[in-house]
Formats: sequence, C-alpha cells, structure tokens
Amino acid sequence: GVDMVLTSKRDPALTHSQLLNKINVTIPQKRIEEAAEKIFKLKQDLGLFEDGGATSQIPSSLEAFNYFANKLTREAVTVVKAQSGVLPYTKYPPASLANTQNNKEEKPKLCSVFFSPSRFADQLQIIQAPFLEKGWEVEFYNAYMRPRDTDITRAKRCMQKADLVIIGSMQWADKPIASQKRAIAELLKSNKDIVFVSLMSPYDIKFYPEAKNVIALYGINHMSSQAAADVILGNIEPKGKLPIKL
Repeated sequence: GVDMVLTSKRDPALTHSQLLNKINVTIPQKRIEEAAEKIFKLKQDLGLFEDGGATSQIPSSLEAFNYFANKLTREAVTVVKAQSGVLPYTKYPPASLANTQNNKEEKPKLCSVFFSPSRFADQLQIIQAPFLEKGWEVEFYNAYMRPRDTDITRAKRCMQKADLVIIGSMQWADKPIASQKRAIAELLKSNKDIVFVSLMSPYDIKFYPEAKNVIALYGINHMSSQAAADVILGNIEPKGKLPIKL
C-alpha cells in the first residue's frame, strides 16, 4: 500500500482512498489504543521518558531504531529448508581443501550471486563480512534482476572454485521475473553446496523446488545481509517462521 502511494503517477490521496475502499477493513478504536499502550510501555521501560531522555543503554532515537531493527531482523530470518552440513555450513575442511597438502595455507571459498537492483549492492556486500572474519576467500557478484546470458556465464565462473555458493533472488510480487527464474534454475543444477536466499518476497521460494537450502530474509539491508551470513555460518540460531503457506 505504501509503495502504491509513493510510486503511483496518480494522485496519492485518490490511490489511498481507493485502496481503503478495496480492502474495506475497519480497525476498532480499542485495538488502536492497545497498540499505542504497548509502544508507550516499551518506551517507558527503555527510560525514554526519564529526565535527560533515554538511558545510557540506548542514548538516542537513532541508536534505539538500530537496536530494535537489528534485533527484529535477526529474529525474523527464516530457514525454510536445510541440508546437514550445509545450513549451517560445517564442512571443514571444505571439498577444495580436503585433498591438498597445504590446506592450512588455503582458504575456503565463497561465491555469492545476487539478482537485485544495483542500489542494493552495498547492502548485500555485507554478507561477506562474517566469512572474511573466519578467513574465507570471497567473491561477490550483483547481477541484473533481469539477467542476460553474460550474467549466467559470470555467475558460473564464480561458482567453479567455490566451496559454498549463495544465490539471492528478488521479486516484488507473486509473479517471478522469467529471465531471473531461468538463470537461477540453471545455476541450481550445479552439484555445489548452494544456499538459496529469498531477498524480498518469500513467494519466490515456490518457484525453486530444486533448492535444497533456503533462507527467507523479507527485505534487503545491511542488517539482513549480516544476519543471513551469521545463520549460514552457525553464529546465530534462526528463529523466524514463514508468515505464509507456499
């Protein structure tokens, strides 16, 4: 609804009015008051109404936002499907190092390929940080949402020497982008250990039944990227549940 108002070329007020008429839902005053009381109590518990403002634990509104946004994001990450040893990833040493004599000098390799708008690339790159901290060699590629053959070729090249592959899908609604669906289906044919990540709408998960390891993020930002990596590496326990049936 918000996107319809913000991005529509029509009068926002008219769009909003028609949307409300279409939904035809009335929120009782009691329910509004209950929600307001919960928010008030939360702010009160945090000390936001005390002299001097917020407590030293959360000293500003921005820090309060970041604190709860990060908390909610990490608790929302949902593991939909998982293979033992892959999600979370526990194959140490990974396949590329198992038969080498210098495996102490070699590093496990991660290839991450995302099909999303370029404006999200800086947020998605955060997924590499936890792997780098653990000594992984990483390669990141943000492909077009509507990929071309060159994107598929580059993604396959990235995957060749990888021990673990992360593939991110993004769509705005229930209908998938045909070229993206074909590209991801082609990449999922690989015998590599692959974690498929639904970046936005979880409805895209149903179009990739062949994916053996699946995570739903419900949105792209640096917090969800970090949380996805931490779940894959076993740094945090996933708590999220799908809000829909696929």
